[in-house]
Amino acid sequence: MSSHRVDWILTTRRQAAEEAARQVEEKLLQKDASYREASRELKQTGAKLALARVGGADTKELEMRMRKWEKIKAERLRKNGLTEADLLPRYTCPVCRDTGRKPGGGDCDCKRQLALEQLFEEDPSAKMLKEETFATFDLSLFRDTKQGEEPESPRSMMRTMRREALAFTENFAREGDRNWLLYGPVGSGKSFLCHAIARDMMDKGIPVVYQTAYGMQELFQSVRFAQAKDRAEREGALKRLMEADLLVIDDLGTETVHSVSVAHFFELLNDRLLEKKSTIISTNLEPPEIERIYSPRIFSRLFGQYEMYNIFGDDLRLRV
Repeated sequence: MSSHRVDWILTTRRQAAEEAARQVEEKLLQKDASYREASRELKQTGAKLALARVGGADTKELEMRMRKWEKIKAERLRKNGLTEADLLPRYTCPVCRDTGRKPGGGDCDCKRQLALEQLFEEDPSAKMLKEETFATFDLSLFRDTKQGEEPESPRSMMRTMRREALAFTENFAREGDRNWLLYGPVGSGKSFLCHAIARDMMDKGIPVVYQTAYGMQELFQSVRFAQAKDRAEREGALKRLMEADLLVIDDLGTETVHSVSVAHFFELLNDRLLEKKSTIISTNLEPPEIERIYSPRIFSRLFGQYEMYNIFGDDLRLRV
């Protein structure tokens, strides 16, 4: 997605907030003559005070006049059920005031998150991320009885997983380097959990990248074979995978695995572990299959550094 789209959204937000604040004061100026007089006197006295200070003149009388009119203005605001804050723009991001730039320089987190949200909108997975949330998490879909060697019913297991997932998102600021691997049969609810976590984190303003394993593998291949004019864009997408506060990789094992993609995948996992960036991975593969398909090195990283969750139960896609 072009950065121009993000800049346009930020500009629109900023202008809307400033126009809304302007309209609040404009209505007050029109209906309250005393407020109108106080505002006019403050502007005029403020200008005189500034000139007096520059010229080194005595400012005592002007300062007294400023305090007088400030008091009157505050009283008129209270009479109208308003405060000074009501006259200020209510920016979507109070840190950068919807400029996209931090006060000390550099891109604001809100701009980075907005760019990610726009990427979600352009991704086919966006619909699932909007629909499969904690609010739509329906435990009644899961079987409430144990079968075979199951340690508990799928419903009981998913009730626990929902609680764990909510705790993950709520405590992310304090425990931001946790990593999960969700494994189990097709249709058991792993992707739903991934979607719900990603959506909740985005709603909290935390930079998230959601990527299917197939999309990730395609990106790895495209970086290798990209023409010069496309290389910067592809490498930028790969950089986002590396730098996102949370990376969600869904359906590991459904992609065609190549030596190039395995090497990139190991580098991605290893770099994120070193940088203490959280990653959540879902897969239909059992642990031995992961080691066989992706290499012992990747298996070691996953099963040594990740919290493992076996998601079991019936294929929900056959019930919905």
